[in-house]
Amino acid sequence: EVTYRISFVELQLFIAKAQLDMLKDHLRAIKPSIRVSEADVAFAKDEFIKKQNEHFSRKETIRQEREKTFNQKKAREKELTLLAKRLNIELGREVDEWSKVPKATMPSYLSLAQVGVLNSYLLALNREIELMDAQIALEEEKINYQSLRTKSKETYYKIAGRKFVSEEDITQERKKYETQKEKAKALRLVYREKINAIANLLNLLKKVLDNIKDLRQDAREKKAIIFKANIREYNRFEEFLNRAEGYVKKQIDTLSKLTGVYSAVISEINSTIRLIDFVVGELQSSTIWYRPEYAITWRGVKNIIPDALTFLKDIRLYIMRFNPGIFIGNIKEFFSVPFKVFVFALKLLVWIIGLLLLRWYQQTITNLLFSRSLKYGGLLRVTGFLCAAILRFIGMHVVGMSVWIIGWLLLQIAPDPYLDILFYLLSIPYLLYFSYRFMRFIMQLNKQYNYILLAQDFQRRFYLIISTLLYATIIIFFFRQAFMLSSYYRSELPRILLAVNFIIFQISLIFLITKEQILSIISKKTGFWRWVRSQVDTYYYLLLVFVITTIVMSNPYVGFGRLVLYLLSSLVYTALFVKGLVWVQDVFKRAVSYIFFVSDDLVTRERFTYAKTWFGLLITASFLIFGFIGFIVIAKIWGWPIGFNDIVGLLNTELLQKGTKHPITTLSLLEIIGFVLAGFVIAYALNRFVLDKIFDLLLVDTGVQHTVTRLIQYCVILIAVFIGFQNVGLGQLIGVLIGALAVGIGFYIKDPISDLVAYFIILVQRPIKIGDYVRIDSDTAGVVRKITARSVIIRKKNSSTLVVPNSYVIGRSIENWNYVRNFIAFNDINLTIIYKSDPLRTKEVLLQVVESHPNVLKNPKPIIRLDKFSESGYVFMVRGFISSAYTLDQWNISSDIRLAMVKTLRKEGIELAMPARRIIDIYSSKAEDPFMKDEKE
Repeated sequence: EVTYRISFVELQLFIAKAQLDMLKDHLRAIKPSIRVSEADVAFAKDEFIKKQNEHFSRKETIRQEREKTFNQKKAREKELTLLAKRLNIELGREVDEWSKVPKATMPSYLSLAQVGVLNSYLLALNREIELMDAQIALEEEKINYQSLRTKSKETYYKIAGRKFVSEEDITQERKKYETQKEKAKALRLVYREKINAIANLLNLLKKVLDNIKDLRQDAREKKAIIFKANIREYNRFEEFLNRAEGYVKKQIDTLSKLTGVYSAVISEINSTIRLIDFVVGELQSSTIWYRPEYAITWRGVKNIIPDALTFLKDIRLYIMRFNPGIFIGNIKEFFSVPFKVFVFALKLLVWIIGLLLLRWYQQTITNLLFSRSLKYGGLLRVTGFLCAAILRFIGMHVVGMSVWIIGWLLLQIAPDPYLDILFYLLSIPYLLYFSYRFMRFIMQLNKQYNYILLAQDFQRRFYLIISTLLYATIIIFFFRQAFMLSSYYRSELPRILLAVNFIIFQISLIFLITKEQILSIISKKTGFWRWVRSQVDTYYYLLLVFVITTIVMSNPYVGFGRLVLYLLSSLVYTALFVKGLVWVQDVFKRAVSYIFFVSDDLVTRERFTYAKTWFGLLITASFLIFGFIGFIVIAKIWGWPIGFNDIVGLLNTELLQKGTKHPITTLSLLEIIGFVLAGFVIAYALNRFVLDKIFDLLLVDTGVQHTVTRLIQYCVILIAVFIGFQNVGLGQLIGVLIGALAVGIGFYIKDPISDLVAYFIILVQRPIKIGDYVRIDSDTAGVVRKITARSVIIRKKNSSTLVVPNSYVIGRSIENWNYVRNFIAFNDINLTIIYKSDPLRTKEVLLQVVESHPNVLKNPKPIIRLDKFSESGYVFMVRGFISSAYTLDQWNISSDIRLAMVKTLRKEGIELAMPARRIIDIYSSKAEDPFMKDEKE
């Protein structure tokens, strides 16, 4: 009686799976040694050309025979048509199958036999033509297979030599093979249907033979009536039937050969499909998404809990159905074989002797190892200490370990898979206890010997990590061994457990390395390594998560190692390329800055007008160019092959007016922008190299120069815009766009439009010009520095800048010192002279001072007048006139004149009056007048 039984089918599946695994392992072992060189590919191509010529020769021979047979068939078809018409017999299915019943007359029998034999002959010719067509198809399939073999060698050479540039190339190559595979499958289905049709046709031909026999038998039975004494006609009838039988048998023979040819074609197609599957598999293994066959699948992960529950359920059922009689019977069967008993006793004796020797000599050996390890350093010291510690621990727990070992040996007496499973599961808590005691023992021993094995600050970290690793390994290993004994062949749980154990081992090794140890390795000397050290210090835990994720994904059982390698290498290449591109951009920026700017005494100045604008445009253009180059290169790094044709196709993508004669594309927009930029360049060149020279020769006013250059610039740009739209076939849209813009957004940009209109009024009427000193409001005064389409830029005395809208300028009263280019008067100077001074002499002195200044005009003459009498003295007003060229210097000129007046008046003894106030205390009667006191004194 057997409690656990494996069915025969499951056993066969297990054997087949084991054989398949052995073949796969063998293939993985020999695959790295397979090499396909370029010479092999060239040799294969030469061989293919030779075989192709041979196939062409055979095809040509078959084609010539087919043509002869076809011509013969055509001639016989005409003969059959005429014969059937003459004998008044309708051709069709009844004639083909010999199922037509003739009339009971000799001519009817003879006519049917004569037409039937000729029709059977034609059918035999048709079968021969089909056979030759099939032979031609077979030759073509052989050629296709040879071509595929040659191409597959070339593909394998590219795979082994890493000749594929990107992932896209591999995908396209795989799609070509998959397309060919689909065609081969469709063709195989066609030929299988043809074989089925031939089988039906063979059955039909057997019925045709029976019909011919029935017709012969019928003629023999009616021979005396129908043929009477016409033996010669009867013999002709028999001859026709015999020939017809021969043609039908020939058809059967031809169809049998045709079946063989079709089978050969299907065999060639199957070989083609197998070869395609192999090549496609190799191509898939070359991609970053390839995962090994032994990698964990998502289905296996989802089945972890169901498989574990099924396993525990089977153990529970075994315990409930345990039969002691079977167990005792297994023991008796074991002891009935002396050789097994001898081997068991020998193993048990060896273990007992080994444990006794260890118990006796353990103290001596450990003391020797401890003493020796203390004399040495490095790896010898650590190894000796560990060996001594392990031996001492075994000596301390020799009884408990002996119990476990003896239990393991006793399992061999009564071989039962479920007893082994229970032993492995019960061993988990037993060994976990010993592991806990062992780790505690190691830590205490390390502390006892002054931390000879581990440093004091590192001991707790080592204890936690190694204990976790040891506990996880024991649980996973013994549970995995127990699960494997239950023979769940389709479950991936053992593979998953092995992967988890390996991942825990890798992560434990990483956690053993502390942050301080990593930082101590990194140098602090150079700037780069100092930067690396700071990044590790700041983002240590983030980097730790990244490293752990990389390790988990790279695990062979997870199977994404190739993807991780691709991502890491692509990230490194991208970072290096971007860093290099940024460095090139910085170098270009510094080089261009030397062209547009000059530095004097830590002050940077523009080399020419609009240098900042052109510098900004050039830097922006360079940024776009470098960005475009970076996009192309980074796309190549990440396996996105973007070529010139792809970019052109992207630029030619229709954005608006799709399907029209002149759609709006990105390229057309870039062309319009190019024309506009060209218009700016032409306008600048025209103003810089043509108009400036004309203005210098004609001595044209600055404001006029500005007006003319602006108008010409806008005209040139508008013409460039019109030409740009016309060039891309959108000239008719300019008027529509202008009208739509004017009507649609006129209400919302009322102020900007009014400013634009005011701008043209300022350019035409010129109430103000660049360089004019103007006052618009009491607090809005300064020099006009720039007039744009939106506003007037005014620079105030304190070097601050005012931006005044053009409509505001036109709508206000403007005080313009430079509107008429003659002279202006600086601000009137008022000064007070004491009454005891001579006013006529004072007037002469003031006039002399004003006229003596070099910037004061002689004509018109300065004006000096006694303006009024004040409480303090005579009030004189001084007004001088200067050229309008000195408008901005008027305040300095008036200041110089004031200083000269003070100096000259003091020299002439003329005193300036000082304001005086008399204060009287009206509340104090005894108050003394201070002025009277001064007189008394």
